[in-house]
Amino acid sequence: MIRFTENLDQLLFENHMTRAELAAKIGVGKSTITAWYNKSCDGVRLDTLLAISELFNVSLDELVRGKVEAKPEQFTADEVAQLKRLINQV
Repeated sequence: MIRFTENLDQLLFENHMTRAELAAKIGVGKSTITAWYNKSCDGVRLDTLLAISELFNVSLDELVRGKVEAKPEQFTADEVAQLKRLINQV
């Protein structure tokens, strides 16, 4: 639970969002989010975790277990080849 709340704090900070705003966006009460931080609840519902991961575009694994990191966009091999051809045409 500690890792989850640390990751959630980071996501809120990076997205300039308050806990109250998060609660409104995912359809839970502010007291529910407070309980996550106070460890007074046994866990977070799966549908709530899914809503949070979709909102912030992170995987469930990153959200609950791993450190959340910004992911650079990556090109496929075909896209790289196409870009190289375009560059060589100039």
